[in-house]
Amino acid sequence: MFNSFLILLSLQGCWTGGEHECIEKAASSENSSACYRRRGGESDLLFCCCLDYMCNRNFIPLPPIAPPPSERAFGVLPTSAGGAPTHEQRHFMSSWKYAIAVPAIGLTAIICVVIQRQCGERKNRLASNQFGYDNQLEKSSSVVDGVTLIECVAQGRFGTVWRGKYNGKEVAVKIFPANEKQSWEREKEVYRLPQMQHPNVLSFLGTGPKTNVQTGLAEYWLLTEWHQLGSLHDFLRFNTVTYDQLLYLSDSIARGVMHLHTESAATNKEAYKSAMAHRDIKSRNILLKDDRTACIADFGLAIIFEPGASIGETHGQVGTRRYMSPEVLEGAISFDQEAFQRIDIYALSLTLWELLTRTSDCDPFPEYRLPFEDQVGLRPSLEDMQDTVVTRKIRPSIRDTWRKEGRLALFVSTLEECWDADADARLNACTVHERIQQLIRELNQPWMTEIPDEKSALLSQNDSIQPNGIPNGVGQRAHTQHQPLQQPIRYQPLQQLQHLNQHRHHQQINGNVAV
Repeated sequence: MFNSFLILLSLQGCWTGGEHECIEKAASSENSSACYRRRGGESDLLFCCCLDYMCNRNFIPLPPIAPPPSERAFGVLPTSAGGAPTHEQRHFMSSWKYAIAVPAIGLTAIICVVIQRQCGERKNRLASNQFGYDNQLEKSSSVVDGVTLIECVAQGRFGTVWRGKYNGKEVAVKIFPANEKQSWEREKEVYRLPQMQHPNVLSFLGTGPKTNVQTGLAEYWLLTEWHQLGSLHDFLRFNTVTYDQLLYLSDSIARGVMHLHTESAATNKEAYKSAMAHRDIKSRNILLKDDRTACIADFGLAIIFEPGASIGETHGQVGTRRYMSPEVLEGAISFDQEAFQRIDIYALSLTLWELLTRTSDCDPFPEYRLPFEDQVGLRPSLEDMQDTVVTRKIRPSIRDTWRKEGRLALFVSTLEECWDADADARLNACTVHERIQQLIRELNQPWMTEIPDEKSALLSQNDSIQPNGIPNGVGQRAHTQHQPLQQPIRYQPLQQLQHLNQHRHHQQINGNVAV
């Protein structure tokens, strides 16, 4: 070790053999009989060697030689005579290697961990989706903790529905008691599926367990969007629709069913969506939005068709008796995806028939009636429905005037093909949607655009026509899901809603068997 005041000898000795810098310089007089070493850098450690006998007794440090300007500029250490790297140079280069290698190895390790974690998350996301889950839609109980209940709007065997507020916005709160946790789990599972967000499926906001402060019992809350117009059933009881409104509403319902029935491939943002069957489609489980389109709700009985998984062999007679298909009433169901979805199509046809019967353009139109109400009344038994639908093969009545009117013929034919006793002969949801779209396109034909003046005179001053042909009183939001009308069409305005507060949204909670 060297400093300006003292030289401390750290190590001294002799060795034999081996290729060494000192041996390479044997011809150099500088390293023969004495140990000369110039201080070539900032280091206080010096090294020297010599070749003669006992030459290392004479250790002669020489003053350092300033490096050339280019070397000073770039921090280059001087080399020894002959161009070989000196000890300091090797030490300097070795230090830089470590200085570069250690951070590089650390950075590489971090990158590998991040990539592995991302790949693992993607793998888990795709794997979990095979069982119908999307962790991105997992909701915590903190959501339900922020809800304020305002009024109970419906109560049934499987729970209650409340109008509430969350973050200043009205929401619908479906509350399941502890003994109906399975229904809550099923509905939560459906809403957590990837790619479930759709204009014609009720929007899910959150879910979680909650303790009833009065009883101390566990409850399970499920939050969805609130639609003040309520169910399609409640709306049709007090209102009629025009022909074009019949088509738009029917198309939005068919779109919703089609979305449920169809699997969706994975995208960059969301994983694969499994197909499903609703198993309780009816006018009470279809909600009317402010723009007079519809969305499907209540998935407590839905079945998800997971890829590669067995559907099982145990499926009871579930759903609403009035809307049960012949094969369900007979207990002769094939346990496969197509069979369950054909059951939905049968129920869809009865729901669209309810809309048709309340179409004001189909003059005369009767008072609102449920399907088969004339045959089995308001609370039919399973035996009543079996006798009516299976034994006597009765279907909802179709007026002769509907068959004769050109624009309704295809709609009526679609209904009849959907409620066929032979499940294999029924249309699928995609075909129903295409049929209705064909009728919507025909609305743009000139011969369909003129309605007699006596009907147009019924328009109030507030029901002016919007550019897309929809009266202002028929919903302010644009029908973005449908083709806009190219020419203005005059409509008979909807009757005013009556008893809205008494007939709110979700009038009946669906269950295993409802009437």
